[in-house]
Amino acid sequence: MPSQTPQTEPISDNFSFEITPSKPTTVPIYRYTNNKDHFYTASKDEIGTDIPGQKGAHGYTSEGIAFYLAESEGAGLSPVYRYFKTPDHFYSADPNEIGETVQGKKGKHGYTCEGVIGYISETKTDESVPVYRYYKAPDHFYTTNTEELGISEIGDEHNGWKLESILGYAWVN
Repeated sequence: MPSQTPQTEPISDNFSFEITPSKPTTVPIYRYTNNKDHFYTASKDEIGTDIPGQKGAHGYTSEGIAFYLAESEGAGLSPVYRYFKTPDHFYSADPNEIGETVQGKKGKHGYTCEGVIGYISETKTDESVPVYRYYKAPDHFYTTNTEELGISEIGDEHNGWKLESILGYAWVN
């Protein structure tokens, strides 16, 4: 359960205590680029390296760990689906955005579902940070650091990149 809002649990009519839910078990999400596409995965074996600057499979270069997602489903968490349409990987926690959540099935805009990479919090907690989604044709880019592209307001553009939305709230460690 990702929410850090204390919950009051009554023990009797005269006594109660607060429970602060703990952070879920998380997995690192590795970020790669091949100058046409940004690729995110929980499995460094897909590209073959997690060393920043080192080139791996399919021409992708590791950029290190982007953020952490919950390893499994839980209250207040949404699956993050990975989609692909040459040359772009696209990630969404909204199953209606592409309209397909079955791995190998094609959805809207020509994207094919490649499965779930982890689970993201639907709401901000004390331990989570927003994951921002940017777009510059034909690439989608996700980061927790708005300073990487210099855009912090949804809808704003800079150097061809547009901040489209917040994917959800992930963890940085």
